[in-house]
Amino acid sequence: YCEQQYKRSIIQSSLSIGSLLGLIIMNIVSDLKGRKTALLIDLCLGVTSSLCKYMSYASNVYWRHYETTPLLVFASIMSGFSGYSMIIISYIMLGDICEESLRQKSSVYINMFISLGTSSFFVLNKWCNQWDVILIFFMILPLIAITAISYFIVE
Repeated sequence: YCEQQYKRSIIQSSLSIGSLLGLIIMNIVSDLKGRKTALLIDLCLGVTSSLCKYMSYASNVYWRHYETTPLLVFASIMSGFSGYSMIIISYIMLGDICEESLRQKSSVYINMFISLGTSSFFVLNKWCNQWDVILIFFMILPLIAITAISYFIVE
């Protein structure tokens, strides 16, 4: 456990690197190609990061001889890249669409649901031993559904 500390540090810091890159790049993409397109790209990257995390988990559980650190670093970068820029683009879209009183309420609701989702995922992770079931039902499937719905809305 202690001899693997450098790997954990790399994985944890890659989330911050991805969020910094995502905030810069996706804001430029949203200005050039449109906010809906940028939001759809973020959702696709979120699905990709969830699938990479699941594959990393599955390879650790079922095939213990594979090194999963590069896959987890990639998944953390994509998760940070898509997650934080998706929040910013959502705020910008709400600012364009909503009037002042509704804009304030919607910002509060977005933050409330992000906190609620993070807390519930932590609780499920803490007290449920089947990580793969949690990951599939609470991350991958909803992200795929949101991405498909968003694709049809954009088209």
